[in-house]
Amino acid sequence: MYRFEYRQLFLSLTDWWGCVVMNKLKLYEKFGWNYTNADKYQNSWYAQKSKYSKTSYSFKIEGLDNSEIKKQSKINFEKTLMQVSKRLKSEFSISDDIFDKKIEMVCSGSGDEIQKITALHSSSLCALLFFYNIENDHLKINIDGENVVFSKSFFEWRNPVLGNDSNIDVVLYSEKNNVVLFLESKFSEYLCGKRKLEIPYKYFENDISKEIYRKICNEGGLKSSFEKVLITRKGKKEEFFVLECAKGNNYLEGIKQMISHYLGIINFLNERSSERERYEKEVSINSRTRFYLGEILFDERLKNLKGTGGKTYLDKYNCEYKHLEKVLNADISERTEKQFKVLPEILYYSNLKAYISKYNKSAKTYYFGDE
Repeated sequence: MYRFEYRQLFLSLTDWWGCVVMNKLKLYEKFGWNYTNADKYQNSWYAQKSKYSKTSYSFKIEGLDNSEIKKQSKINFEKTLMQVSKRLKSEFSISDDIFDKKIEMVCSGSGDEIQKITALHSSSLCALLFFYNIENDHLKINIDGENVVFSKSFFEWRNPVLGNDSNIDVVLYSEKNNVVLFLESKFSEYLCGKRKLEIPYKYFENDISKEIYRKICNEGGLKSSFEKVLITRKGKKEEFFVLECAKGNNYLEGIKQMISHYLGIINFLNERSSERERYEKEVSINSRTRFYLGEILFDERLKNLKGTGGKTYLDKYNCEYKHLEKVLNADISERTEKQFKVLPEILYYSNLKAYISKYNKSAKTYYFGDE
């Protein structure tokens, strides 16, 4: 067994090399580097090795090679979706047909979620399992000092952003409180820090996002020269600017996604579109409807993992989120969207442990163990 300081050194090096978080978690298991009480969580998501593909850490889907799911879904989406849904329903002891409806929402988006959702550490799977059953078991969340009772859930909600769709993981609706909550779900992505990230230059040509990026660079822990950089991707030259951490690494992709979703909601509130008309058939929107944007992170057993500099990955990302939230809410105050607000704090899946325990013991055990 390696000594603790060597483990920390090795993890720092993998962080420096930009290795993905699941490689770190695999190394923990391979060398027996348990960062929590493994006996207590024998049935949790990282302990059930026999049920998953050893090469991809994904659920084994009968009749499908995990690496071929995306390809097969393009040939016969309905059949592939049925196979994936059947496997997940079996794993998590789900019999309710509402799950089939919700997983179709997830996998019908433009983010290739049908491939991603089979992964052990999938953030879309995490969101699906926690929120698919809201119509049957209403969920109460404290939003801005108010206990809001959510009664509907939607997945991969599309909003138009600079010529593309911005797919947000989850949207929760409260008919009782007249609230719509847009949530970006993260499982372990925030552990994958980068020093730099290329942002499509069109975000600097848009008046709203341009000012947001300027402010988070002037006042926070990020920086950019905002110079246009040409990068060839898939044989095509594209324009970017580079966003950098002033010090160390951080989950820059999360910052970029939040800004994109922010633009998407601004567009949703101000533009008529076929997408808005489709959602309005499910959600009663009026002049008093309040809209919120936020993030929900899986923090159980991951919140204490440290990167370079001694700070936890969660603390580092939380710091940037809080700064971004202030910039976005200040931008809202200068606009007409007074019924829209960005949540001041990140939400955490660990706070929903009691909720998921009510209707799905298997999912609760998978994520939190037998407690």
